[in-house]
Amino acid sequence: VSPYLSQIEDAIDHMARGQRPLDWRAKVEDSRVAIASSDIASPAPASAPPAAIDLRAKPPRVDETISQDQALEAALLEVLQSWRRDRARAADVPAHVVFNDQTLRAIAVSRPTSRAGLASINGVSAAKLERYCDEMISLIRSVASVA
Repeated sequence: VSPYLSQIEDAIDHMARGQRPLDWRAKVEDSRVAIASSDIASPAPASAPPAAIDLRAKPPRVDETISQDQALEAALLEVLQSWRRDRARAADVPAHVVFNDQTLRAIAVSRPTSRAGLASINGVSAAKLERYCDEMISLIRSVASVA
C-alpha cells in the first residue's frame, strides 16, 4: 500500500466537493521527509489541513543565474531540437520519429562524444545510431567547443 494513498484520496475528495485543488506537492514532500526520517513506511499524520493553491498567483521567479553546465545543456538541447526538426522535414516524418524529447534531453545532459556513449542512451536504437551517430557527435562537439 502506498504511503501517499491517503493524500491522493484527500485531494480527490476535496476536488469532488468543488473546492480548489490541494497543495498536494507540499503534502507529498512532507510525507517523504517523514518516511525518510522514520523506520516505518507510513505517512506522517497531517498537523494542519493542506492549503489550497491559488491558481491566479504568479509562479515564483526562477533564479536567473544558471550554471555553465545548465547553459550548455540548454544550448545543446536547442541545437538538437533544430537538427531533429530539419531531419524530420527531410524524411517527411514527425519529429518524434527521429528522436523523442526525452532522448534529446538525455543526450543534452550526458553529451556523449563517442558511438558507444550515444548507444548507451535510452531511445537510441541501432538503426538510429547508424543513421545519425556522426551528425550527433559532431553537433555535441561543436556546441561544447563554443561554450
